[in-house]
Amino acid sequence: MNNSVKVQTLAVDLDGVLGQLLTPVLSDFRKRTGVTVEERHVTNWNYKSGAFSVGKEIERFMATPENVQRVPVVPGARDALLDIYQTMKIVIVTARPPHVERATRYWLLNHGFRWPMVFADVKPAVRADILIDDRWENCAAWAWTSRVAYLFAQPWNEFYPVGGNVRRVSGWPEITRILGGRA
Repeated sequence: MNNSVKVQTLAVDLDGVLGQLLTPVLSDFRKRTGVTVEERHVTNWNYKSGAFSVGKEIERFMATPENVQRVPVVPGARDALLDIYQTMKIVIVTARPPHVERATRYWLLNHGFRWPMVFADVKPAVRADILIDDRWENCAAWAWTSRVAYLFAQPWNEFYPVGGNVRRVSGWPEITRILGGRA
């Protein structure tokens, strides 16, 4: 790593960008209730359908720190960050509750994400130049500070507007093409 070359810092959100949090959350709900909720139907973080409330189910899931280890990695995330790391500094940012910090750090290391991690409810407070996040509100707040934010495409953000400093990306291959690396 040549620090003189790495002039920009990339902040990368964890859930929905590096880890597929909803996969085990929806699986647990199905096992507990017998009701299937498909991820593509979760079109916002306030989504509710019958007995299902995405917010309450995520809280239930996060109540047990060991559950964090069951979150699968978003395909291509690690390799893309390894490529991007050749030209940028990386910091992982999450708004997960503090009681899962140890489990979250273990998950990151276990999956090869060996960059610094910051717990931040307010993403624009993070010292970085560019943000990748799946939550439109975080990207919009980041862009308000005259920095570029990439909205990582997910069903819950597909209807939000983009433009100016908020740019939608379809996944890790597109991010890698934009930010550098080999992919």
